[in-house]
Amino acid sequence: MSTENLDQALSKAFKTLNAAEVCEAYYVGESSHYLRFNSGKVRQSGLVRESSLRITLFRNDRDGIQKTSSELQLGAIDQSQVESRVLQEISRLRTLLTSIPVDPFAVLPQRLASTEQILVGRLLEPHEIAEKILSPISGEEFVGISASGQVKRCYWNSMSQRNVFQSDSFLVDYSLISSRKKAVTGSYAGSEWDDDLYLKKISDDRLRRSILEEKVPVRLAPGKYRVFLKSGAISDLLDLLSYGSLSEGAIQRKQTWLRHLKTLERTLSPLVSLSDDLTHGLVPRFSDGGEVAPDRLDLLKEGRLNAALCGKRTEKEFGVQSNGASESETPRSLSLAPGKLKEDDILSQLEDGLYLPALHYLNWSDLQDGRMTGMTRHAAFLVKNGKLHSGIEDLRFDESIFHIWGKGLMAVRDKAEWCPLNQTYVHRSVGGAFCPGMLIEEMNFPL
Repeated sequence: MSTENLDQALSKAFKTLNAAEVCEAYYVGESSHYLRFNSGKVRQSGLVRESSLRITLFRNDRDGIQKTSSELQLGAIDQSQVESRVLQEISRLRTLLTSIPVDPFAVLPQRLASTEQILVGRLLEPHEIAEKILSPISGEEFVGISASGQVKRCYWNSMSQRNVFQSDSFLVDYSLISSRKKAVTGSYAGSEWDDDLYLKKISDDRLRRSILEEKVPVRLAPGKYRVFLKSGAISDLLDLLSYGSLSEGAIQRKQTWLRHLKTLERTLSPLVSLSDDLTHGLVPRFSDGGEVAPDRLDLLKEGRLNAALCGKRTEKEFGVQSNGASESETPRSLSLAPGKLKEDDILSQLEDGLYLPALHYLNWSDLQDGRMTGMTRHAAFLVKNGKLHSGIEDLRFDESIFHIWGKGLMAVRDKAEWCPLNQTYVHRSVGGAFCPGMLIEEMNFPL
């Protein structure tokens, strides 16, 4: 759907608001070509064009602020009817507000910076995608999905703020299956397709698959092992950290391990520096509530807390200065600073231990202490004498972030990889994280 129509419809709708009302709207849209693969062949192909608009109405009177929201699926609405449907929805929300209690920490939308980000990529043409992806793996057990096209996010409010983000991007999320039914998982994503880079990823994954095929997976005893967590495993760890634990509100409520860094009771390794970095332009600077974040916010600097993500709601509740975070106080694009460990030295430095490309089923076993649990799966390897030896049977780990990023952290890879979000539920996600691999001493595997 053309957002120009929405510009006009919302502009007219905002003029109908009374003096006590403020309104905001958030648009999510995409035009993507999807392919699904199985056994190295295309099993499903389709073009998805979908868009939705979430409208939030606020009322501010002497009793306080009330708010309520609803979402319109724009694909089901004729463009000529958009204006009338938006007006109808605001009228319906106005009626709902009469029965909604005051929210003591709600914050009215303000006129912050209006922004426009347009990222023009170099994508494959739809008729090229299948051949480019499948020709290098002809006849092999290859499964996965591909999504390629344009995604768009927009925000408007009745205080005259307008933000637009539009990006051309692609994602290939795949698995190479071994004869022993173990999977080597991989992904390739970006805004400019590069044949050589894709071929290198496939070649590296083939090498790991060949090791899985040569030897029966080894069953290891529970214990502590030296581990190299590849960039994908670090991305899995960051996904867990992203929900609540980097939040200023969670610190204030004593609901996160990060509070130990705030009070200086504990520190992490000086090798750890973490930022919410938007300078690459792959994600919008604005949130679904219109907060506009700085280009870069340093969260951890050399093992010490520099800032936590703080939104306007937390500012109002606890009196802590907001730094442009969303109401959920989740990061938009985390970036871990690379270190000095060269790729060619990873296995020799690991020497005898485990090489883990990914972590699975992560959850907190003790959020206050930063202790997490999860499992190895698929292409997890035993390393002997600095060489990949064999696959391993699944193990469960239980370890604290204060060990993984603290005294247990031996070295950090000298290059960070872009690890994209691969969710396609409802719509394609934007964003991801820049992650270097990490070498960890004595990581605990109790089961």
